[in-house]
Amino acid sequence: MADTYGGKTPEETLVLFIKAVEKGDYELASKYFIIPKQEEELESLQTSPRENIENVVGLLKQVNVEEGSYNTDGNKYLVRKPILVEFLLYPNGVWKIVEI
Repeated sequence: MADTYGGKTPEETLVLFIKAVEKGDYELASKYFIIPKQEEELESLQTSPRENIENVVGLLKQVNVEEGSYNTDGNKYLVRKPILVEFLLYPNGVWKIVEI
């Protein structure tokens, strides 16, 4: 079964991730990461102090995805300010978070 969690654009994936975190649905939020990182990110969200999570979400809300850049193949996208966020386009057409 294909992993369909993610947006059609890096920005949409970021918005979906932020909404899931704000609702406290860390399991859903972790699904917006690439598959190899989902367990690690779920554990991180579940064990991090709420204040730390809120600080990161605050920075993510300031991210202007339009200021990022694609790689030459168009399947990776990177935003550097105010916090680094890297995205990867899955073969099924959804964007996933590689790292924050």
